[in-house]
Amino acid sequence: YRDYTQRDDSSTIDWKASVRTGKLLVKEYEEERRLDVFFLIDISNSMLFGSTDKLKNEYSAELAASLAFTILEVGDEVGFALFNDNVSLVSHPVAGKQQFFKLAKALSDPKNYGGNYDLNNAVKFLLSFLEQGTLLIIISDFIGLKGEWTHYLRTAAGKFDIVAIMINDPR
Repeated sequence: YRDYTQRDDSSTIDWKASVRTGKLLVKEYEEERRLDVFFLIDISNSMLFGSTDKLKNEYSAELAASLAFTILEVGDEVGFALFNDNVSLVSHPVAGKQQFFKLAKALSDPKNYGGNYDLNNAVKFLLSFLEQGTLLIIISDFIGLKGEWTHYLRTAAGKFDIVAIMINDPR
């Protein structure tokens, strides 16, 4: 609650609270939201290709870091997993700048890159790892999809909101 000013719309006056206090009060609502955003980032061999001045994994790292920084700035939580044929590095969704630095450090370490591609395995892991309602952002070139990948993504779409971002190279 706050005092009514002449610039306020009179329809926002809380008349019951105003009668109790003896002065005009306006009720303001503060939006409470806590969004968990989880990045699933491809670190397989196919991401180590680039026919331009940057490799595909550099573009994906810049994209993930930029989005994570913005999401953390508004107070939401960010988590991430790096995957190739296995899920190699996982961090639960957490708020704060330390999470951004943890993500940036993981994405800039060349030891984390390489290996085959298995999206099915990564999505299976996330189905048991993440809470329902999490926003899942998959960053990959999607080269090497095999098996029942559509089944796993449909199942995940029932539990999460999913955004898939494809990293392409001109070649």
